[in-house]
Amino acid sequence: MCVDGWTGKSCNESVNDCASSLCSAGSTCVDGHQGYTCLCRNGFTGQYCDTVLQACLSNPCVGENTRRCTSIFPNSYSCLCLDGWEGNNCEVNIDDCQNDPCLNEGQCTDLHNDFNCSCTEHYFGKQCEFATLCASLPCFNGGNCSQTDLSAGLPGYVCRCQGGYDGVNCEVNVDECASMPCLNNGFCTDLVDSFFCSCPLNFTGDNCELDLRGCSSDPCQNGGTCAHTTGINYLCLCRAGFTGVTCEVNIDDCPGNQCQQGSTCVDGVNNYTCDCLSGYAGRFCSQINDACYTQPCVNGLCEYIGRCSCSEVVESCGWNDEGCQLRECGKLSECTTNPISFFCNCEQSGYQGVRCETDINECLADGICKNGAECRNRLGSYECICDGTGYEGKHCEINVDECTTIEEPCFNGGRSVAT
Repeated sequence: MCVDGWTGKSCNESVNDCASSLCSAGSTCVDGHQGYTCLCRNGFTGQYCDTVLQACLSNPCVGENTRRCTSIFPNSYSCLCLDGWEGNNCEVNIDDCQNDPCLNEGQCTDLHNDFNCSCTEHYFGKQCEFATLCASLPCFNGGNCSQTDLSAGLPGYVCRCQGGYDGVNCEVNVDECASMPCLNNGFCTDLVDSFFCSCPLNFTGDNCELDLRGCSSDPCQNGGTCAHTTGINYLCLCRAGFTGVTCEVNIDDCPGNQCQQGSTCVDGVNNYTCDCLSGYAGRFCSQINDACYTQPCVNGLCEYIGRCSCSEVVESCGWNDEGCQLRECGKLSECTTNPISFFCNCEQSGYQGVRCETDINECLADGICKNGAECRNRLGSYECICDGTGYEGKHCEINVDECTTIEEPCFNGGRSVAT
């Protein structure tokens, strides 16, 4: 008697397990010792070749680029790609620039299922298909055209003109003679970005400013001194504050001025003054004339007290020199300095605080509204609601005489009495 898996007279023959195999039709059974293997025909899989092969189960398509994978019998598949992708597995990004969609020399950059055109200076649009107004070369005489903000979907333009030209399209030749640059009755001829002076007898120079008669014509202005150089040539030695060939120009001393607190610099001769705003004083308007001028109190009244507790120090220094007040105050033991030079008087304002900035809640005071009236706080004030109490007045303190305010309430000759 043979053990399992063997047969024959001598138990030397392996049992043919394929005789009872479960391999599906069309597959090939390969016998083994106490077992067998099913060799599946194309399109099937599984231990017994009874399962149809699904090629999509191995996820051959690139997932984020694929709309759907379809298995094809016996062992193939088909990937349906999302827009912008192609290839057997949807692995290739379609080059949206391959058909040169950008017009007018625009540069194309491929995107996913899209493209971007970098347009040249005078074109715009998705495909650089629209020309800006600058493309028509609207600027004359060498003017440079620049696109401006979009208006109603179409760009405008601005012309930056070369020297000597003006106008929307740089079409106007600027008349340099309009400022009458030629002196001493010289005749001006307008040029491009320049002018030429035809000088009368005895005058020369770019502006006919030089008198050929020399110092005898007394050419130097504003107290300048004339000095002969060679021949009829001369030189004007200008007083301080003036310049120019004939000392005709008053030098502007305001550049680099030290005027402060929004004051205006007024040019003088070799000097300047500062026109101070109200509330400031001093040569450079650096001193506060009156701290209350800036209205530091949010509510209430501002009272100037100075920087010293001793009024005589404030009066002697003046309210526009708080530096003096602090110096002199420190010399007197009986005086103390004030942190600020003003006092906000909040009395009767309904506010409190250093600058009367905090609203007082008057309703917190006991009995401010009489006879059971409701108190409502207001900004800087309060209101007593007298409705239904039988009283009136600011604090509901006046008993309303109903007998005088309404038609006689008593019938049959009765007389009403207020209670």
